[in-house]
Amino acid sequence: MLVRMGADSLDELGAGHSGSTPGAALSSRAGNPRRIERSFAVKPTRRLQELDSLRGVASLSVVWHHWIWIFRDAVVPWYVLPFVSGREAVILFFVLSGFVLSLGSPVTSPTQYVAFALRRIGRIYLPFVAAVALSGVCCVLFFGRSLPLADWYYSSWHEPVTLAIVLGELALSPTVTLNPSFWSLSYEIVISLLFPSFWWLVKRRRGAWSVAALVGCKLLEVWVWRRGFGSTYVGTLLYYLAFFMLGVALARGRHLLLRRVEHLPRAILWSALGVSLAAYLNYILLHLQARKTDVLTAIGAAGLIILCQSPRIRIGLRSRVARFFGQVSYSLYLVHGVVLLALLDMFFGRLPKWGLGTLYGVVSVALSYLFCVAIEEPAHRLGKRWARQTR
Repeated sequence: MLVRMGADSLDELGAGHSGSTPGAALSSRAGNPRRIERSFAVKPTRRLQELDSLRGVASLSVVWHHWIWIFRDAVVPWYVLPFVSGREAVILFFVLSGFVLSLGSPVTSPTQYVAFALRRIGRIYLPFVAAVALSGVCCVLFFGRSLPLADWYYSSWHEPVTLAIVLGELALSPTVTLNPSFWSLSYEIVISLLFPSFWWLVKRRRGAWSVAALVGCKLLEVWVWRRGFGSTYVGTLLYYLAFFMLGVALARGRHLLLRRVEHLPRAILWSALGVSLAAYLNYILLHLQARKTDVLTAIGAAGLIILCQSPRIRIGLRSRVARFFGQVSYSLYLVHGVVLLALLDMFFGRLPKWGLGTLYGVVSVALSYLFCVAIEEPAHRLGKRWARQTR
């Protein structure tokens, strides 16, 4: 799910004051714990490029995850698996969402909540509506072709488009028929709209409360799962809410964590990055049932989120290419499924697999850029304009 899931977005987050760096911001607050608490909800002024780019890299892994696993006979070498880790990317998105939303201005009144909700609608929901329309049109054009592909290929574009299907997609039904990527948004949008209630719970308490809220959420999810309701909408919502709450708890302690990171010896710092990456990709190493490894994946994602903000770690997340994919990551998430299904319907069996894969990558990136410029960014500006009108 690659998704723009920030406090208005990651492009509006910063270290806390104009022209600052994360290290400078931390050092200026380090001696005053009460100041640290007040700075927890400062209005950001600088782009956290590393987190934006991290989201872009995760979105690319979702794109190639769908490409690899749509073929029935897919045999993927172990060294390719890290680049097609779609399930891990979805978990990263939820942890990152909770982290980034917690950096925004607090919501303390009904008027502020309305403004917050309008910004979220402009940021996430309006581009989603446009993607539903695009998927519906393509479903009509490429309806019902039978190809020797994986079973999940037949979950989209093999049922006539009806008003009920369109309304179900727009109502965020977790059962999707127009685009295989839409399922996670039914949870992401609901959780983000409920976020102010989570923020109210932890912002007025000590940091241990955010950890207690995280543990309580996970215990409730496990209880629901053991009662046989884990596959229901509520059970799945609680499952991903636990990852979101991990991001909230991570943001709550980010100043302390970043101070500790800045004082680590370089060898230990890079070792911590390697351990976080291994934890994030542990499913590849352990080959256990995915659900059993997701908690470790989330912990690895949390480590990556903190460590990639250190100016002492440079892994290309500030490069132009990485920043570009961070910019278009949500649009890429929304449109790549349409591109995949349409190209398969048009060229499967007519182009070699490598040629079809190359075309899929190029068209997905090009369309995501156009969608971002024509739909996503104007919708974001519209949501912000609506929010200003509530003041």
